[in-house]
Amino acid sequence: MTGDIQDFPLAPRFHPDRLLCSTGLEIIGAVAAVGSLGMGIIGGAQQAEGQRQAGEAAYRTALVRQQQLDAQASELENQAAQRENQAKAYEQRANEQEAAAQRRALEEKRKGRLLASRAQAVMAASGAGVDDAVLSSLLAEGEYGSDVALYEGVAAAKDSRYGATQARYQGELDRYTARTKRWSGGAGANEGAYTRSVYN
Repeated sequence: MTGDIQDFPLAPRFHPDRLLCSTGLEIIGAVAAVGSLGMGIIGGAQQAEGQRQAGEAAYRTALVRQQQLDAQASELENQAAQRENQAKAYEQRANEQEAAAQRRALEEKRKGRLLASRAQAVMAASGAGVDDAVLSSLLAEGEYGSDVALYEGVAAAKDSRYGATQARYQGELDRYTARTKRWSGGAGANEGAYTRSVYN
């Protein structure tokens, strides 16, 4: 017995080379783990930045779309205002057509009475007597002309008022479409803003 380690066969052997090799592998593994964690952090940051940029792009696209829809809506509202002016013009024309028809109707009656009066005077001056049938025919002709004038005026005014109704209907459609476009643009902008806020 010399007290050397060889004298104790069951004692653990100390090998400095093996210890150094084992420690080196552990260090390499630790470095690799740290590197992997770092790459994961970098990758996550890049993904987050990509999502943020995508959200920002979506928001800007929504704002551009909203501006386009607002411009279209304004154009439609101007068009609706023009249609209202057109409807008023149609109504004014209808009133003028009715008034003109009434004037023509009165003129036709006046012509009929004038012809009848002149015919009566001529017949009386001739001494042959007054023919009531002739007078009635002349008066009836005046009445007929008056009725025709009124009918034509009413028909023309009716067409004009129909034009006014159509113009107002189209104007309402324009205003409805304008409201829809403004709502769509606002909803898109809100959605874009929400998407941007999620990724910021």
